[in-house]
Amino acid sequence: DDRDLLTEKSSAETEIEGAKLLLQKAALAAERSQQLAKSDLIAKQDADNLQLDADIAKNNLEKAVKKLQTVQDKLSKTRICAPIGGSVIALPIVGGQVVIGGPTAASGTLLMTLANLSEMLISTHMNQMDVTRMKENQPVSVTLDAFEQMKLSGKIFFIAPMATIKNNI
Repeated sequence: DDRDLLTEKSSAETEIEGAKLLLQKAALAAERSQQLAKSDLIAKQDADNLQLDADIAKNNLEKAVKKLQTVQDKLSKTRICAPIGGSVIALPIVGGQVVIGGPTAASGTLLMTLANLSEMLISTHMNQMDVTRMKENQPVSVTLDAFEQMKLSGKIFFIAPMATIKNNI
């Protein structure tokens, strides 16, 4: 929920505008006082005090800008953005569930699993009689039982150097 942070951001932006106006006013006063001090029309101490007021106003503007940067940093952490594009294939949490954020994905709560479905890797077992006719980079056509009318095209990427026994084959 970012409502409080948005209010804080708006307040910080208003504070920056006020600090800019105060700095402008103090800078003009300091400049005038320096000119008057050169002509001995005001005391040097008064001119120095007005210059200090301008420096303080500049410092207040810098603090307001840093406060806004802090709020914007917090606000950026209220939005969850994936580091990659893709399709959500698993969503292990439900709406309203409390999640724990962390500096890395390993220390926080897993929100979802993304996959790039434009490229797929199929790992399968082949009969030993068929393996002898296969080689890497050979084009293949794959059909799935779930989607009988769909044919996927691809190529053999890797053939394991050691056989795996499955169903006594």
